[in-house]
Amino acid sequence: SLQHFGSGRPFDGHGAMPVVLIVFEERVAQSSFARIARREMGRAGVEFPLLVSRRDLVEKKGPLGLVWSSVNGRQAGSVFRVR
Repeated sequence: SLQHFGSGRPFDGHGAMPVVLIVFEERVAQSSFARIARREMGRAGVEFPLLVSRRDLVEKKGPLGLVWSSVNGRQAGSVFRVR
């Protein structure tokens, strides 16, 4: 939740901010979710690494492939390249 990420607790036991990955069936659902997530993170004043993709891309290139986009509109690429 936004409260959890805003609290600083995601660093406890991890040493780094965890990344949240969500896979959608359709592009429309992906873009709607990203728009709402962007709005709510802005409203709460909390930003965290929330990446979205589509099932067809993940199936084609794999979950570690260049298939992820951050909800803020930046192309994230691979989960290993997120900062």
